[in-house]
Amino acid sequence: MGSSFKEGNIIADIKDRTDIVDVISEVVALKRAGNNYKGLCPFHAEKTPSFVVSKDKQIFTCFGCGATGDAIEFTKRYYNLEFNEAIEKLAKNAGIEYTAYKHEEDDKYKKYYEINREAALFFFKNLAKKGNLGYEYIRKRGISDATIKAFGIGYAPDSWNSLCNYFKGKYEFKILKELGLVSEKNGRYFDKFRHRLMFPIIDTKGRVIGFGGRAIGNAEPKYLNSPENVIFKKKNNLYGLNICKKDISKADKALIVEGYMDVVSLAQAGIKITVASLGTALTQEQGALLKRYTKNTILAYDSDSAGMKAALRGIDILISAGCKPKVLTIEGAKDPDEFLKKHTKDEFEKLLNAALPHTQYRINVLKSRYNLDIYEEKIEFIKEVSLFLKELTPVEADIYITKLASEINVSANAIKLEMRGIKKQYKANSLINGLNNNTPKLQIDVFEKTFLRLAMHSKDFFDSLQMSLYEFKSENSKFLFEKIIDYYNQKSEFEIDDFRLQEALEPPIFTMTMDIWENIKLGDKPEKILEDCLQNIKTERLKTKENELILQISIAEENEEDHKDDILRLQQELLKLRTNGGKAHGE
Repeated sequence: MGSSFKEGNIIADIKDRTDIVDVISEVVALKRAGNNYKGLCPFHAEKTPSFVVSKDKQIFTCFGCGATGDAIEFTKRYYNLEFNEAIEKLAKNAGIEYTAYKHEEDDKYKKYYEINREAALFFFKNLAKKGNLGYEYIRKRGISDATIKAFGIGYAPDSWNSLCNYFKGKYEFKILKELGLVSEKNGRYFDKFRHRLMFPIIDTKGRVIGFGGRAIGNAEPKYLNSPENVIFKKKNNLYGLNICKKDISKADKALIVEGYMDVVSLAQAGIKITVASLGTALTQEQGALLKRYTKNTILAYDSDSAGMKAALRGIDILISAGCKPKVLTIEGAKDPDEFLKKHTKDEFEKLLNAALPHTQYRINVLKSRYNLDIYEEKIEFIKEVSLFLKELTPVEADIYITKLASEINVSANAIKLEMRGIKKQYKANSLINGLNNNTPKLQIDVFEKTFLRLAMHSKDFFDSLQMSLYEFKSENSKFLFEKIIDYYNQKSEFEIDDFRLQEALEPPIFTMTMDIWENIKLGDKPEKILEDCLQNIKTERLKTKENELILQISIAEENEEDHKDDILRLQQELLKLRTNGGKAHGE
C-alpha cells in the first residue's frame, strides 16, 4: 500500500527504495565485474563495455562518453524525461504515492504554460494587424498567411511596455521575469522582446514553453531566446517537432537545420520533416528525442566552417543516440531557406536523397583540410582519416578504403596498415629482412589500468613509471595520473582512502579509481609486472615508429620516380630502428 510524500522528502524516499542496478538492468545487459557491474553504454555506440554501475554508491558512469549520475539521472536520460516525469516513473516503480506532489507541481507549471500561451497569442495578434514592420518582413521572406498561422508566428512591437501593459493586473511581474518575457532594472519592469519576429517554441504536448525572437533590421543579438526556466530546457526540445512529428514517423526520416526560418520555409515548401535545435548545438537529449520518431536523420547546417564543425559534432551526438546520420550538402546556397528561394521542392528532395553517409562526409571534410599533392600532407591525412575508419565494420572499412585509395592514388594496403596499426612483413628491398611482429602483452585499456595500479603501489614504482613519459590514450587515465602526481608531491606512501579524500575525486574518476584499486591484481611479483609494463611502453614506441616508416615508404613507392632518395633514406631508417630495437630487446 502506497503512502503520500511531500516534495521535501520524496526524492530521498525514492532513492531509498530504488536499486540503480535493477533500474538499469531493465534496459542494459549488466555483468558483475568485481564489486560493480558493467555493460554496453546505452548513450553512445560502443563494442567494448565502458559503462559501469556501482551498487554500493548507487551511481552509473560511462568512461566512453562521460555520462554519469544516479537512478534519477539515468531515467531522465534514457527515457528523455523531464525531472518530475522521471521522479513519477521511479515513484510508481517503488510503490510511492506521487499524486499529491504531482498535482502541486502541475498546478505550478500550469500557470507558466498559461502565461506563455497568452503571450504567444498577444504576439500573433500584433503580427496579424498587418501594416506593421514584422508582417512586412515575413511576407518579404515569402512566408504565407497560412504558414504564419500554422507556426503561430508573431510580432513584438517596438515598445518598452506593450507586453507589460497587456499582463498588468493579471500575473505577478516576477513570474513574467522568470519566464524571460520581461526584464527588470531598479525595480522597473520592461518588455524583453522588442521589434522582433516571434517564434513560439512548442513542445510535443502542444504547450508553449518559450520563444525565439528574430531582430528586424540590424539590432543585436540577431536572435534572442527565452532563458532556461522551470518549463523551458533547450536541450530537451526541438523547434518544429510539435508540427512535424507525425510526418517524420511516416517518412521515417528527419531533417535537422540551424534556424527557425529554415524550418518554416521548408514546411511551406512541403518538406514537413524538419526540426531545429534552439540556439545551441545539438544535444544528446535532442538526439534521443528524435530517435522516438526515426533513426534516419539528415543534418543540413550552413556550408561555412562553423556549419561543418556543427555537423561533425552532430554526427557524433546522433550516433550516440542510436541514429543513422547523413549530411546534406548544398551547392550555391548557404542554407535550405536560401536554396528554396532559387529552386523547387523536387530539386531539394533530390538533395535529400543524395545526402552523404556520415563517414563519407567526414572523409570529405578532412580532404578539404589537406593539399594531397604534397607528400607530407598526404601522410598526415591518411593518419587522421584512419582514426575513424578503424572504428567501422570490416565491410564498411573495406568499401571506404578501396574508394579512398583510388581517389588519392595510394595503395589500399598502405591505408590498412595505418588503420589497423598492424605491422606486416614489408619487402621494400633486400636491405629489409622483416619486422618485429611482437604485440603488446596487454590491451590498451587493461594496460593503462595496470600502469595506474602500479603507480598507486609505491613511490618507487611511481617514479619509474613517471620517467617513462607514457602517453595515455584515455583522458580519464591521464587525469587520474596527474592526481597521483599531486598526491605523491605531498605524501611518500599511497593510501587509497586518504587519496580519495585528499583529491576530492569527481564521480567518474572516483568510480574508475576504485575499479582499478579493487580489480587490478599485482600478485606477489609486482616488480616483474613493473618490468613488463616498462618493456611494453618501449615496444609500443618502437612499433609506432616502425609503422610510421612503413607507411611513408608505401606512399613514396606509389610515386617512385619522384621519391627514390626518400625511399632509400626511409628504408635505412627502418633497418637501423629494427636493429637497434632488437638489441634493446636482447635479440
